[in-house]
Amino acid sequence: MNMTPVELESVQRFNAILASSPAWAAALTIFWVGVALLALLIHRKNGFGIWDTALSIVGLKRFESTAAINVTHLITIVVPLCLMTWAVIGGN
Repeated sequence: MNMTPVELESVQRFNAILASSPAWAAALTIFWVGVALLALLIHRKNGFGIWDTALSIVGLKRFESTAAINVTHLITIVVPLCLMTWAVIGGN
């Protein structure tokens, strides 16, 4: 695949951010730990199996929610998004 010099520079800058940013690593860790916790909470509250829990997390199956599930879902999405945005715009 041939890239223009501008595209190549953009890819190289993004890769440098990924490689050197502790905020990016923290964001990915928070996201995946949050997904695991969300799966556990949905499974316990609704008694779903693995497949139904996965469908619930991505929004393809309705499930009964609690405050813990809502807060975990919010933190899982918002905190990593803020950290990644901060890292990309030059926060660290």
